[in-house]
Amino acid sequence: MVLLMEKIQLVDVDSKIPNLALMKISTAHKKLGNKVDLKEISKPDKVYISCVFKENRSQALGIAKMFNCPVEIGGYGVNNKSLPDHIDHVMPDYSLYNVDYSMGYTSRGCIRKCPFCIVWKKEGWIRDNAPVKEFWNPKHKKLVLLDNNLLASPKCEENLKFLAQNKIKTTFCQGLDIRLVNNDNASLLSKVNARTMSFKSKMYHFAFDDPQIEDDVRKGVSILKKHGISLNFIKL
Repeated sequence: MVLLMEKIQLVDVDSKIPNLALMKISTAHKKLGNKVDLKEISKPDKVYISCVFKENRSQALGIAKMFNCPVEIGGYGVNNKSLPDHIDHVMPDYSLYNVDYSMGYTSRGCIRKCPFCIVWKKEGWIRDNAPVKEFWNPKHKKLVLLDNNLLASPKCEENLKFLAQNKIKTTFCQGLDIRLVNNDNASLLSKVNARTMSFKSKMYHFAFDDPQIEDDVRKGVSILKKHGISLNFIKL
């Protein structure tokens, strides 16, 4: 029995960074021998559309109507659909965006219920998701970590040790929860090569978005300084 190659069209409506879900879908389909592209494909056999922001929902739905083939739409902008495990836990296809860094989540969810954040509503309580090595391409010296609350992760220390041991330049994209800083994780953080999103300079990113946590912030800053991590406050 010969399986015919299918043409898979991916559509990234509004991602600010390379779309992780689309990169994983690309890997899964390429393993099946299918042709996958972000660029326009003539008469695709299937289309996947990702929309991150709600204000672009109508645009995503409009794009879907342009195709005469099965179309799947996902992303927080349109629904809560999750990738099936056999796709969610593959190495992302970084060639799709031609990037020289890896990215992914070691944990999902959060222990906080900040009124301005949708994570706790969409993903629920904090839980382990994947080890760094699942989505880190060893050819890359850089990594964007997307965890919403890494320091609350059940395997936080294990993952920090991995980052330090492999000397990976790491961007804590969503920031770290300074209320959870203690001597153990501060010591591990000091060994991680934390970087800005451009990877050009050293930076640890912590959130201070509520005046009511000032005492916790001061305590966390004190612990971090003890372990050689100094912070500058930047108003966003």
